[in-house]
Amino acid sequence: MKQLILLLLSGMVLTSCFEETIEKEAPEQNSHIIEFVTLGFAENPTDKNKGFGAFYYCYLNLTTDSVFIQQKINPIEQPETFAWAGTIPGLSNNSELQNYLGAAKQYKSGEKISEPIEEGANFCGPTYAIRNYKAGVDNIHYFTTNDLDVRYVQVKDFILSLRNKDQLKPVNTIDEDVIVVPIVSVAGSDLRPPPPPDLPPPPPPVRAKIR
Repeated sequence: MKQLILLLLSGMVLTSCFEETIEKEAPEQNSHIIEFVTLGFAENPTDKNKGFGAFYYCYLNLTTDSVFIQQKINPIEQPETFAWAGTIPGLSNNSELQNYLGAAKQYKSGEKISEPIEEGANFCGPTYAIRNYKAGVDNIHYFTTNDLDVRYVQVKDFILSLRNKDQLKPVNTIDEDVIVVPIVSVAGSDLRPPPPPDLPPPPPPVRAKIR
């Protein structure tokens, strides 16, 4: 995880207005971190990423109120990845984040906390992962929106809305596997593989000419 933070911080250096924030960034062991990922299919599936990629990734440092977001646009047809970073004063006091932290203590780390989707059922949305760690305590959960604790629904919606914050400015992106591999490596066997991208239908059969 230290490698990930170094990559995040190196990307933030691109904007001069963020250099002061980097200098004040607390060491990882003294910080309270939340990571959130919208999992999708990987452009380059491997055994390590288990076929998963990151459609939306958010890294929150509640100790410094700093944010890093990376998002994949048009992931199926013409995937492009962009990233933004900045500081949002008062972020750590947000009620949705605090409610989530309380809820996270009620579930065993590493589990999928939403109700399972029946085999053969139609795809009903992506799988999400959310992780928080502080002072050596690491807590991670996986979920869909199927019969989910409302506190996880609310924190998901809040984190997804952060992309629209004016405080976040463009920065360098980081490698998708750096995000995904640590997240999916904790998951058990109940983390279903992502659905393949939608492919165009096959061409109609060629009709034989009758002479």
